[in-house]
Amino acid sequence: MGGWHGIAAPKGLPPEIEARLAAATKKAYDSAEFRSFMDSRGFSMRGAGPAEFAVYMTESDRQMGQAMKLVGLAK
Repeated sequence: MGGWHGIAAPKGLPPEIEARLAAATKKAYDSAEFRSFMDSRGFSMRGAGPAEFAVYMTESDRQMGQAMKLVGLAK
């Protein structure tokens, strides 16, 4: 298990707002300042757009639920 950083917004966000948020997030992710900050703390980086991040979160939730059931923490 590892850590991740992401930006989320409410379901049904207007497409123009989603596009602005995605562009701003990518700009920050691509900045030398952010990369230096993450590198200096030993974090690896992998960027994902809104659709790819949604798939990642869905799969991560499924896997965590399965693990919790196996150890008796969830039904």
